Amino acid sequence: MRKIIYIAAILFFASILSGQDTPRFGGTLQIGKSADITTLYPWEMTDLETMFVFQNIYEPLVRLKKENADIEPCLATDWTASKNYKTWTFHLRTNVKFHDGTPFNANSVIASFANRHSFPARLKKADDYTIVFSLDNPDAAFAITLSIEFYSIAGDATIKCYKEKCEKPVVVGTGPFMFKSWEPGKKLILVSNKDYWGGKPYLDEVIFIPFASNAELIKALKNHTVDISTSILPDHIKEIRGTSMLMFQSMPAMSLGYLGMNNEKPPFNKKEVRTAISYAINKKELINKYFLNGQAGMLAKNCLAPTMFGYDKELQDREYDPAKAKELLKEAGFPDGFETTLMPTGASRPYMPNPAAIAADVKKYLED
Repeated sequence: MRKIIYIAAILFFASILSGQDTPRFGGTLQIGKSADITTLYPWEMTDLETMFVFQNIYEPLVRLKKENADIEPCLATDWTASKNYKTWTFHLRTNVKFHDGTPFNANSVIASFANRHSFPARLKKADDYTIVFSLDNPDAAFAITLSIEFYSIAGDATIKCYKEKCEKPVVVGTGPFMFKSWEPGKKLILVSNKDYWGGKPYLDEVIFIPFASNAELIKALKNHTVDISTSILPDHIKEIRGTSMLMFQSMPAMSLGYLGMNNEKPPFNKKEVRTAISYAINKKELINKYFLNGQAGMLAKNCLAPTMFGYDKELQDREYDPAKAKELLKEAGFPDGFETTLMPTGASRPYMPNPAAIAADVKKYLED
């Protein structure tokens, strides 16, 4: 199953808008989420809910622009690549401090990347504010890779806490908001970093509140328990649009729902098997069933969103063809098929609104 969702639902109460065109400093924003964070360390991050929070605390060397998928400076001001794309040099911002007041520099980058296992590059400090990455293989998109929140930079105190497995977490980044407290399953509180290198944030405080279900989240929005959410599922869009006290906005997103296979292990190491699975699943039917007949999502032609680097608009997806799927399985040596296990994601997301139900439908397609 491969599909892309190009919708981020943002809801907020009219009273929050106040009719002002000019932003004002101060206040608290309560954000409703579909799941709690899973870790406090960027190198352990595996989910979007955690990433959404980390974007406010930690920062990578480069980041994606808000309007598209182009990269722009963040903790690095500029960068260059060698002609063979195996050596990348990044110049870092000066006068940047972590939330605990310690300085950010090349040593910070080296220490933070030391926690990334199997990282495909070696790091060298050229000077206090210059880092050189040496790759074994050419990678023209290496700078884009570093924009992922997984590669955000943490302070020495956080790294030490992680290594020593301290009881009380120490969360230190360079971002616009600082960690205050976290009650797992209840709320996480961030406060403004008034010394932020990018300028003082408008909000004094941000509170992230996880909800066990989307229905509870919608109820909280209606009751003014939370002000905004980006975790709205397609099934609730009609309800939201019909509620006068809520405002709905959508925009192109880079979310991708897919069926992953380990192509290093049998039988998925055979291209015919992977192609057969693609033909066996009626992806258009899934889009219509779970994404408002295509209003809340669209079929992915490849593994990238149209706004992302490397997207090829000429590529076409495989049409649903169960007969072709069986033919390919026979060619691969599986005329009677084979058994495997589907592992759906735990939490519902806009790009995967009902993991268990979607997995059940995929199972049915594959069994047929």
